[in-house]
Amino acid sequence: MTSESLKLDGLYEVTKRLIEALPGVFLKAEPHDVTDSDGSDLLWFQVEEAQPDVEGEVIALSPGHPGTWYVRHDAIYSVGGSPTFWDKSGTEGQIVDLVVDYLGDTKS
Repeated sequence: MTSESLKLDGLYEVTKRLIEALPGVFLKAEPHDVTDSDGSDLLWFQVEEAQPDVEGEVIALSPGHPGTWYVRHDAIYSVGGSPTFWDKSGTEGQIVDLVVDYLGDTKS
């Protein structure tokens, strides 16, 4: 699956910018729940099919204080929670730059 085939409906604009900035990195995109004002978009960049307890890893994006965004790298487990490996907050432009740098560092 390529970035071009990801469904963009319902995603925050910052999430769409990340998909454009990192073509081919994300395997699937899940929009936030529109009834949750703090809901997160999930950009899956690793999906674990061989491990029954681990679903994969995501970049999660959600609104912060007015004019800011919160981003984190989480593992998604089918049981037992979702540990966070990295998190930052900033403006939309800062978030895009931070995630591009971060994923570049983790993929090296």
